[in-house]
Amino acid sequence: IFILIYICHTFADVGGSSDLSDTEDNEDYVHLKDSQTEYLVEKSLTREQQPSTKLGEWEKYTKGIGSRLMAKMGYVVGCGLGKEGDGRLDPVEALVLPAGKSLDHCMNLKEAAGGSTDLFSAERIQRRLAQKELRKSQRRYANEKKQEKHNVFNIINKLSSGGIGENKGHLKSKKGAVRRKLSETSGRQLNVERLKLEEDMRSARRDIYILEESLSRHRAGTTTHDKLTAKLGAAHRQLGSLRAADESFAREQNLRHTKRKMTIF
Repeated sequence: IFILIYICHTFADVGGSSDLSDTEDNEDYVHLKDSQTEYLVEKSLTREQQPSTKLGEWEKYTKGIGSRLMAKMGYVVGCGLGKEGDGRLDPVEALVLPAGKSLDHCMNLKEAAGGSTDLFSAERIQRRLAQKELRKSQRRYANEKKQEKHNVFNIINKLSSGGIGENKGHLKSKKGAVRRKLSETSGRQLNVERLKLEEDMRSARRDIYILEESLSRHRAGTTTHDKLTAKLGAAHRQLGSLRAADESFAREQNLRHTKRKMTIF
């Protein structure tokens, strides 16, 4: 009986000392946690870069389970992530992408936005720029067509080109129209036109050479051979028109040069 009483007393003493030890451990843990929190708060207040928005602010629209779990793990509101509070301060913002667009298109929009998260604004800007470029190209095309319309070579080529079986009177009137047009053209413009004609003739000769090379590789009577023959004939006619126009320009320049010499004499 005495032995049992002694054992019970012994266990009671051990249990009491264990409870006391657990209480002391809990107090130490709370003290350590409080000191860690104070350290993080002090570090957050002395930080030069302050967060623009509170981490987990969007959870005010929810039950806030994520924020509560982070608080249990030691996170202090306003501090950075991590044990030392050196991690991310600002939350990762959700980036809304345009619907139905490819990833490459969205990346281009992100680059065009220049760091802004408003990709829709960047898309509108890109659309406006594309429309502006389209209008520019349309105006450029209209100007080129206008210049082409008033191009001396095109006018002369149109006037001098005649159909088969035209009567002599009609051809004579066309030649007179060509001479009148040339006489109205300035000397500088004649020089420019001759330079253009020289380049066009060089290009036409190159095309003829390529067509002749291609033609030699195909057997006569085939569809490809017939097509190449037709193209070659058109290229020769184009070269003939260019030569005729160049001769007209050269004749006009020589005529003016002769007149100038006679005037001086």
